[in-house]
Amino acid sequence: MKHPIYEVGEHVDFKERPTVNNRDLICSNDYTGSFNKNGYIKLPSGLVIQWGESRYSQTAGVNGYIQSFHTAFPHTCFLVMTSDRYYGANSTSAHPISASQFRCWGRCGPSEYADTDLFYIALGF
Repeated sequence: MKHPIYEVGEHVDFKERPTVNNRDLICSNDYTGSFNKNGYIKLPSGLVIQWGESRYSQTAGVNGYIQSFHTAFPHTCFLVMTSDRYYGANSTSAHPISASQFRCWGRCGPSEYADTDLFYIALGF
């Protein structure tokens, strides 16, 4: 006789992970994260999506400003996307340099570096 894999009560508690079409179901416990101004979510596949705020200082010039992620990626960061935090008057850009840091820039016009706050979204695992 086969035993049931779950019990119904106030919550459904699985005694073993259920499967559909020979694949495990993903449960809410498979997701972890921090949903703050500077936060992240880790998906069951291992992909991490992270977001936050940074500040670029024009004194960093062509070398860019090195910003630490609020939470380091477990392995690597693939990309960082940015936008100007205020009115969109400045253009911003960034690229990852490690699992824990990225380099960013802010410009006003084609060649003039400018102090600016920026938002970022980064993807990695």
